[in-house]
Formats: sequence, structure tokens, C-alpha cells
Amino acid sequence: MQHVFTSDRDGTPIAIAMWYPSATPAATPDAAIVGDALPFVLIAPESADASVGHGDTALALANAGFVVATVEHTGVDPRIQGGIGHIMDRSQQVQRVLNYVLADWNLRAHVDPARLGIFGSGEGGFAALVAIGGQPDLTTIPEHCNQFPQEPACRLIADATPASGGLSVVAMERPTETRFKAAVIAAPDFGFTFANGALKDVTVPVQLWRAGDDALLPTKEYLQPIFDGLPGAPQYTVVANAEHDDFLAPCTAEVAKESPAQCTSEAGFSRTAFHQRLNAAIVTFFKQTLKAAT
Repeated sequence: MQHVFTSDRDGTPIAIAMWYPSATPAATPDAAIVGDALPFVLIAPESADASVGHGDTALALANAGFVVATVEHTGVDPRIQGGIGHIMDRSQQVQRVLNYVLADWNLRAHVDPARLGIFGSGEGGFAALVAIGGQPDLTTIPEHCNQFPQEPACRLIADATPASGGLSVVAMERPTETRFKAAVIAAPDFGFTFANGALKDVTVPVQLWRAGDDALLPTKEYLQPIFDGLPGAPQYTVVANAEHDDFLAPCTAEVAKESPAQCTSEAGFSRTAFHQRLNAAIVTFFKQTLKAAT
């Protein structure tokens, strides 16, 4: 495992944890890499730091023979920091991290540039959909939240947005990206922005996950437009009794103390057991979709 950096458009550092197969445990700092022409998966996180929120998935993929980049995003959370203009920053940063891995990372020669996948959860799910060809219409967010002001995401936006300013959209360039060959999407934020043909250009296989008891993302508005809009039917799994944050890694004692709500699941639901199934399914999916050329 390595901790490396690239930069955002404005020069702000973007921290990246690189996980990869090695003769020692994959989480060992600066261990020697094992293997050549390895498939690669970029993990775009639910929260700012994928090495914490999705470290167990990164480790499972590295142990299965993948190179993995987990990203610590710069910028603000669009739902809680006063606006929605920064949501596209995530997609720009995904592209910059991929560019770094393929062009500048010191172990780039071990990565097969033809076998690239992306896993995104929450805001990272939004970024991953953009990275595989989605063209979201951000102008629908104010309209949607005016219509459904009691939705949790809309309440968070409203609470963080100055009353005098109201909801607004910052026009941002959508990065053109064609290198990812497969995607796993879990509980993506702002799914309704991908309605009306926004996913028509997606040609890669997709594995789509939904938490059965996701209070943050109502199914009809957030997941159904994605399921309906993908040209090819995704592998679709609804996780019974799971909440939105159950896609985050099982919490350590330290994380649970800092963010108890994020670490609490429904009674009788084991996040640890679920992640064993989730990680196995993600590994299998990427093994099937990122096969080496014969």
C-alpha cells in the first residue's frame, strides 16, 4: 500500500491510497507489488475519504489481484456545505486520479490500461455514473427540492443554503471519460438528475446496489431513473433491512465514537456479514468484466 498525491484543478492536493497485491498483507505500507498487467479499480467514496469508508472493499480487491485507488476528495460536500455546485468536482477529481495512476504513479507499469473499473457509493456513485458516460442535468435539483422539500437530501441542502441565496446551480464542465470498462454503483446521490436519456451513452456493464431501508434516497426518484435509463440491464441487488450508510465499511471503535449515527445499523442487521457478501460480489463482478485479453 502506498499513500500518494495528485492535485485538483486549482492545485489543491488530492490524497490517494494505492492498494495492490503483494507478498505481504496488502495494507502494508510501501510493500513490493506482485504481478503485471493487473486490472485496476478506482473507488469514489460516499464521504470524503474512501480509504476509511471503503477500505475493506479496497483490501478485498487487492487481495484478489487488483490495483485499487481510494480517493480523499477535496472540496465540500454539496449536501451539507451550502450548495450543489461542487458535485461535479467529484467527477473532475476521479479523472485526475485516473490520469495520475496511468501516467505518473511509480508502479504504473504494473497496471493494464485496458482493464479499468470504478466503484462509487453515494456521492461517489454520482461521480462514477458521470465517469462511465452519464450526463446529469443539475438544473433539476432546485426544481426537485422545491417539489420534495422534506426529502433528507433536500433538507440538508436547504439548511446549508443561505435563505437569501436559495438553491442555485454552478455551471461546471462535465469531464469526458471513456476509459472505464465496468462500474459498481451503490446508493448514488441525485439519481433523478440522470433521467430523460442522461445515461443513453453508457455502454459498460453496471452492478447496481440499493439499501432496502434507505431513508435518504427514495427509490422512485433516486434509483428508478438509473435502473430505467441504463441501456443494458444492470446486475441489480436490493439489500433487505440495509440503511444508506451500511455501504460504508464496518466501523472501528474510533470511527463509531466520532460518527455514531453513521455506524448504527437496524437491529438484527450485520454490516460485517453484509460486507463479506458485498465485497465478494464486487470482486466477482470485476473479475468477470475486466478479464485479460486472450
